Amino acid sequence: MSKRYLGVLLVVFLAGGMPYHTADAASFALGDELFKLTASDAASGDRFGESVAISGNTAIVGSHRDDDAGGSSGSAFLFDATTGSQLFKLTASDAAGSDQFGLSVGISGNAAIVGAKGNGDAGGFSGSAYLFDVATGNQLHKLTASDAEASDVFGISVAISGNRAIVGATGDDDDGSNSGSAYLFDVATGNQLFKLTASDAASGDEFGGSVAISGNVAIVGAYLNDDAGNGSGSAYIFDVTTGNQLFKLTASDAISGAHFGTSVAISGTRAVVGAGTDNDVAFTAGSAYIFDVTTGNQLFKLTASDAAAGDLFGTSVAINGSKAIVGALADDDAGDGSGSAYLFDAATGNQLYKLTASDAVAGAFFGVSVAISADVAIVGADERQALSNSGSAYLFDAAEAPVPVRIASLTAERTDHGAQVIWEVVDAADHLGFHVFRDSPSGERVQLTTDLLFGHSRYEFTDPIPPAGRADYWLAEISRTGETAWHGPAALQDVRVTPIAILAAHPNPFRSTTSISFSLEQPGHVRVTVLDVQGRRVRTLLDGTQPAGNRTVHWNGAADGGAPLSGGVYFVRVRIRDSIRTQKVVLSR
Repeated sequence: MSKRYLGVLLVVFLAGGMPYHTADAASFALGDELFKLTASDAASGDRFGESVAISGNTAIVGSHRDDDAGGSSGSAFLFDATTGSQLFKLTASDAAGSDQFGLSVGISGNAAIVGAKGNGDAGGFSGSAYLFDVATGNQLHKLTASDAEASDVFGISVAISGNRAIVGATGDDDDGSNSGSAYLFDVATGNQLFKLTASDAASGDEFGGSVAISGNVAIVGAYLNDDAGNGSGSAYIFDVTTGNQLFKLTASDAISGAHFGTSVAISGTRAVVGAGTDNDVAFTAGSAYIFDVTTGNQLFKLTASDAAAGDLFGTSVAINGSKAIVGALADDDAGDGSGSAYLFDAATGNQLYKLTASDAVAGAFFGVSVAISADVAIVGADERQALSNSGSAYLFDAAEAPVPVRIASLTAERTDHGAQVIWEVVDAADHLGFHVFRDSPSGERVQLTTDLLFGHSRYEFTDPIPPAGRADYWLAEISRTGETAWHGPAALQDVRVTPIAILAAHPNPFRSTTSISFSLEQPGHVRVTVLDVQGRRVRTLLDGTQPAGNRTVHWNGAADGGAPLSGGVYFVRVRIRDSIRTQKVVLSR
C-alpha cells in the first residue's frame, strides 16, 4: 500500500469520520461471491458501502455522501440478501445537507438503525440516529442524546440487537475533550435507557468510535486510549440491562499506535476487536483479537495469512456465532487500496477464506466495512479513490458444509468390564451423535451401539466381550444432514497370554447355583466377576491372591448385597494381571 492510503486512513481516524460497525450475525461454496450491490440512483462520490450490516435475509448499506437533501445529506439502502434486489431507500424525515446520514448502520430482525453524526439539532454536529421498520422502510423514531451538545458527533457508530440499540458519540466531553460516550436506547419506544462512559475515561480517548451489541452485552471501542502508549487503544464490555461496565479489554501485546478498538463486534460469548494499525507482522499490517465476553480473557489474535505492511487489517470486524470476518481495506492484491476481507473460525482462530471482489480495482477500499449473518457475509467498498467512485457492496456465501467434530482424544483400554472406549470432543455444533464400531476378523466394521450417543463433551462406551487379540475401535459421527464421518482407530492391545482355562460352568443354564472352575498355571492376584449384557459388574465372586492350580467358585444368581437377579444372559470373567477369560452363563428363573 502506498503511503498516501495510510495517510488517508489516519486522517479519517483523527477526524472521527470513519464508521466502524458490526452486524448481529445452492451450488455456492464458502467464500463464493453471490451478488454485487449498488444503489439504484448511484452517483459519483456517494460513498455507498462505507457502512454495512446484515441480519437474516436483509442487508443495509449506508451512503453518507448522497445528496438528495443537500451535499452529504446521506441515505441508506435495504437489500434482499437472497436475490441482491434493492428493497427500500431510507432517508431521514428531517434530512439536511452535511448530516451524513448513513455513515453508520445496523440491523436486527425487523428494525434498522442509521447514524447521522452531522445532524445539528443541538448545534453543529451534535448528531442523531434514526430507527426504521425493515418491512416497510418507514421511519419509527429519531434518537438524540439527552445531553446533546454541538460537536458530540452522536451517531458516528450504531448497532442494534433485538429491542436494544447503542449509539456512539466520540466528541462528548464529560471527562475531557473527546473523551466520548455511548447511549443505550429502547428500540420499541425510542427512549434513552443509559449513558455509558469508561471507568477510566480521559480526554482524547474517543470512546464510542465503535459500538456493538448482542443480547444483554454491549462493547464500546476507545481506539485512542493510551494505557500502553498513545493510541494503543482499548474496548469496554457493558451489561445492557444495568449500564454497568463489566470488563476493560486490551491486547495482550498492546503497543502505541495500534488503535485497538478501531472496530468492535460481539455475538453471544465472543467479541472481536480490531487494531487496524498494529505493527506485529509488519508496519500497520493490522490485527484483530477474539475475547471471551464472560471473563474478559483474550482467546486468539488474528492476522492475515498474507499480511503485509500497510494492509490495515482490522479496520472493520464482525462476528456471528462461530464465524468472524475482518476487513483489510488497503490490501493491494489488485492494486493499491483494492482491499480484501478474511473469514475466520471464531472457535479456533483459524483463517477460513480470503475474500476479494470479482471486479477488484485499485482505490476501491473493499473491506472498509464488513458484516456477517449465519450464512451470508457482506463487504463494503466505498471506492473513494477508484475511477468509478459511487461505491458498492458485495455479498458472499459464509455457510460451511457440516464438518466433522474435532476429536480431542480417543482411546481404548481393557478393564474388568471389558474394553472401554473413551473420547472427548470439541466444536460439536453440526453433529447428531456417534455410533461405535469394532473391526471384525474379516476387516469389516461391526456396529456395537444400538442407540446414538450424543449430548456430551466426554463419552465412555464399554464393549463387554472384546476379542482377546488386538482390536481397532472406530467412531461413526453422524452429521445433521445424515452424512457419516469416521474417527479412529483406537487400538485395543491384545491380552498377554497366561494359561487361564475356563474348565466349566456347571450347570449351565442354571436356576439356583452354578460352579465355575478354572486353572492357574502361576500364582497371582485373581479377580472373578459377573457382568450383565451391558458390561456392568453385578457381582464379585473372588478378589484376592490365589496359588497355582485348579479353583472353583460358586454363584447363586444374586447381585452384590444378596438381591436376586432376573433371568437372562450373564458373563463370568476371570482376570489375573493382563490375562482375561470369559464364560457365558444363563440364569433361568
